Amino acid sequence: MTNVSVVESPAERKKVLIAEGEYFRIGLVHAKLSVGQALQPQALLHGALDQAVGFAHARMDQFLSPTGLRLETVLPYAMSALSFLARRKLIKPVIGVAVMVGLGVAWFRRRQQASPVER
Repeated sequence: MTNVSVVESPAERKKVLIAEGEYFRIGLVHAKLSVGQALQPQALLHGALDQAVGFAHARMDQFLSPTGLRLETVLPYAMSALSFLARRKLIKPVIGVAVMVGLGVAWFRRRQQASPVER
């Protein structure tokens, strides 16, 4: 908005109002095009992927926080290990072992909760 003084002539005021109207219309066109772009399937997918990656990053940071580690410090080592496993074609066996270990830990925890040991 412009600062309108009392001494402006009607012609000057008209020019200012016309300029403000053009600025407002340009803003409306820009907003309409931005909304149209945001509703494109590629943009929606990109936004959903950004949300998923952000969620995964936050969960990993939350998981690592008791150890004092941060995802940014662990990620290079994890990528190196995954690259090594991929070159040796060991991804599927490692996933299988991880699932078995996870099931074993879940079974062990459930068993501990079912029969607490008295001390």
